[in-house]
Amino acid sequence: MTAAELKQQDTYWRSVKATQIDPLFAKAVPFTKPKPGKDTPRPRTLETYLCESYSRALNHFGLEAQRSESFQLAADYFDWAAQLNPTSPSAQMNREFNKQWQSTKKAAEKLSDGIIDRLALFDGNWQAILSFGGPVDHPIGSLALGETFRRNGNFRQGAHYFERALRFDPENRGSQLMLISAAASSQLSDIALQKIASFRSTHSRTITEAEEMELLRSEAWARVGLNDMSAAEKMLISAAPRYPKNSAPWDTLVDIYLQLGRITNALSVLDRQLQAQPDSHRALINYGAINARLNKFAEAIPYYDRALKTAPNDEIGLFNRATANSKLDRLDAAQKDFETLLNVAKSNYRAVALFGLGDIHFRKKNKSLSLGYFRDFIKAAPEGAPEVAVAKERIKLLESGSSF
Repeated sequence: MTAAELKQQDTYWRSVKATQIDPLFAKAVPFTKPKPGKDTPRPRTLETYLCESYSRALNHFGLEAQRSESFQLAADYFDWAAQLNPTSPSAQMNREFNKQWQSTKKAAEKLSDGIIDRLALFDGNWQAILSFGGPVDHPIGSLALGETFRRNGNFRQGAHYFERALRFDPENRGSQLMLISAAASSQLSDIALQKIASFRSTHSRTITEAEEMELLRSEAWARVGLNDMSAAEKMLISAAPRYPKNSAPWDTLVDIYLQLGRITNALSVLDRQLQAQPDSHRALINYGAINARLNKFAEAIPYYDRALKTAPNDEIGLFNRATANSKLDRLDAAQKDFETLLNVAKSNYRAVALFGLGDIHFRKKNKSLSLGYFRDFIKAAPEGAPEVAVAKERIKLLESGSSF
C-alpha cells in the first residue's frame, strides 16, 4: 500500500472503531486453553460474530501496514484484533512478532506457549487458522504456510511465503533452501540455478551433507525444467556413490522418472538403490506403490511389509498396504492396518483411515460399525474430498435399513 492509501484506510478504521468497535471489546470471549480430550464450544452470539469479523479485518489491515514497513501503525491494528478475538492465532502471532521486531529487529526463534496453545485448537490446519483469524506475517508462520503450499504442489505461493520469512531473517539457510526448492519446482529454473550458485559460493566451506542434498535435488529439478534431462541424470547418478548412506540422489531420480511417466526407468533405479540400500524405507514404499499403480497388488505387499518392519507406524506405508489388501479382498488384514493408521495418524490420513474402515465394515456387512465410521469420516474429511459423495450415499443406504 502507498502512504496515501494507508492514511485513508487508517482514518476510516479509526472512525469505525470509535463508533462500532470500541463497545465490542468488553464482549470479546476470553481464550481458554484446550483440555486434552475435551472440546469446549465457543458461544455463538451476534457479539461474538462481530468480534471475530472485525478482528479479521483489523488484522488484515495491520498486515498490509506491516508489509508496507509501517510497523508502528500495524501494532495498533494487531493489538485491537487480538483484543477482539483473544483466541485468534493469527492476531496473537502478528502482535507478538510486531512487538519483538520493533524492539530487537530480530526474527522470532520460536513461538510462545500462548500461540502454541491457540494453534493446537486447529490441529495444524492452516486453512482453518486463516479462515478464523485472518493472514499472518510472522517468520515461523510464513515458513509453515510456505511448506503447506509447497507440499500441496502450490510452489509459487510457497515461494512467496519463503521470501517473506527471509525478509526478517535473510541469513536463514533453511529458508533459503526452501525458496530454492520452490523456485525449481515452479519451473523457475534460471532463478533456482542462480540462487544455488549463490548459496554454494557464500557457504562453500560450511555446507552440510543435508544442505548439499537439498541443493542437489533442486538443481536436478531445475535441469529437468530446462529440458536437460541428461545433466540431471548425470549429476544424480554420480552423487549416489559419493553419498552411499544417503538416499536423496536415488529418491530424486525416481521422483523425476515418475513425474515424466518413465515407469521402467524408475523401477530400474529402485532395483539399483535397493541393492545399495536394502533397507531404504522410501525405496521400498516407492517400489510397492509402482506395483500397485500397475495393479500388481500382491507383488506390492512384500515391499510394504519390509518398509513397515523398520517403521511400523509409517502412515503412507500403512495406508498403501491397507489399500492393497483391500483391493485383494483381504479384509481382515486391511482392517488391521486401517485401525493402526487411525490410532497413529496426525494428518489427513486420519480421515482416509475412517473412510477405509467404513468401507471394510460395509463389505463385511457390519452395519452399525460401517455407519459410525462413515459419519466420523464426513466430519473429518477435508473440503472437496471425492470420497465424501460415496460416504453420503452409503450412509443413506445404511440408514434406510435396505439390504446391501
